[in-house]
Amino acid sequence: MSTLSCRPGRLAYRRCRLVIAARVPIPLLAVGAAVTPLRFFAARNTIPGTESQRSLDVPQARFPTADGAQGRIVFRAAGSPARTPAARIRRCGSAMSWERANTC
Repeated sequence: MSTLSCRPGRLAYRRCRLVIAARVPIPLLAVGAAVTPLRFFAARNTIPGTESQRSLDVPQARFPTADGAQGRIVFRAAGSPARTPAARIRRCGSAMSWERANTC
């Protein structure tokens, strides 16, 4: 068994430039093979008539200049306490650390 593992090691040591030249293109080919299919998926896919497609089409129709705009929607349940510093002061009576204010 040691003979089987020794011979490739000796060959790699003697011909290190050949081994390096053979090993460099392998990762490059792997990256090229992984990136090539991505351009086929880059095209925009649409399914007309679905509710999710309409949710994408309506803002584009109403706000055509907001190309690529992002926003944040925050929901607050009715009756839940607000998590702002002012609300903590009203609820607890003083401005304290976040961990302690959560228990008030």
